[in-house]
Amino acid sequence: MKKIYIFNSDSRAAVYGIGTYLEQLVAVCLKMPDVVLSVVKLYSDKEEVTCERKDGYDLLSIPMDFGNEEKMKDRYFFHALYVLLANFQIDEDENVIFHFNYNIPLNLILFVKNTIPNSKIVYTIHYQTWAFSLNGNLKRFRSIINSEGALPGTRESNIKEQFYKEKDFYAAIDKIICISRFTKSLLMHDFGIEESRIALIYNGLKDDGGNVSMQSKERIKKKIGVIPGEKVILFVGRLDSIKGLSYLINAFKLVLNKDSHVHLYILGDGDFSDYLALIKEYWNKVTFTGRLNK
Repeated sequence: MKKIYIFNSDSRAAVYGIGTYLEQLVAVCLKMPDVVLSVVKLYSDKEEVTCERKDGYDLLSIPMDFGNEEKMKDRYFFHALYVLLANFQIDEDENVIFHFNYNIPLNLILFVKNTIPNSKIVYTIHYQTWAFSLNGNLKRFRSIINSEGALPGTRESNIKEQFYKEKDFYAAIDKIICISRFTKSLLMHDFGIEESRIALIYNGLKDDGGNVSMQSKERIKKKIGVIPGEKVILFVGRLDSIKGLSYLINAFKLVLNKDSHVHLYILGDGDFSDYLALIKEYWNKVTFTGRLNK
C-alpha cells in the first residue's frame, strides 16, 4: 500500500492551471486501489489547522500563522511538515510519496529524506522563477547563467543566484514531472538533470462535455454573440503579463488586417486596463468575459 501526500496551496495559481492539474491528479489517484491519498493545503485561509475527510481522501489545511516575509517561509514549511507528521503518524519505514507543486526550501526536502528514508519526493514544474523575470526569454536566461559575473543586487545577479538554488533543489528530487517538452529540454541542457529522473506528462483534462452537435454549437455561439461564419479565437487564463496576452492581442490585430471575420474571447480575471488600451480600435472584435466556470 502506497501513501501519497499531494501538496496544494491557496493562491491565484491554484484557482487556475495548477488547481486544475491537481484536481485531475487527485481524481486519477483515487482510482488506484493500492493508494491511500491525502492532500495538504498550504497557506489555507482557515483560522486553524483542520483535517477533514473529503471524497475519498483526507484534506489537511494549514493556515499561515505569521507574516508572508521571505525569511519566515522556512519556518512555515517546517511547521507544516510537523503538523503533517503529527496528524498522519507517518512511520520512517513506510512507502510514502510526497508530491510538491510549488517551490519549497531545499533544507525541508533534505529533512524529509532524513526523517523518512524510504520516502520519495516528486515535484511537478509548473513554472520557473527566471521565466517571470525575463518573460520566458530563453536566450537572455542562458546568457545570464553562463556569464562570468553580475553586480550584486541586480536582476541578473538575482536570476543567477536563483538558478543555482533551483539546480540544487532539483538535484535532491527523486522524480521531476515536466508538463512540456520545452521544460524537459531545459532541465537536461541547462540544469544537468539526467533524463531518467524526468517524466514528461502533458496536462490532462477529463472531457465531461461529451459530443456536442453542430446545432448545439450554433446555439451557444448565438447566445454569446458570435456572428455566423465568424472564426473564434479563445484565451483562457488569468490576466497576468507572464501569460503573454498582450502578444496575442497584437497578433490578433495583424490577423484582422487580413481577415475581419474573426473574434477574440478572453476568459479570466485580472487587471483589464492595459489590455483595453491595446484594443481601443477593435472593441467590437474582442470580448472579455471575466472568469467562468468550466
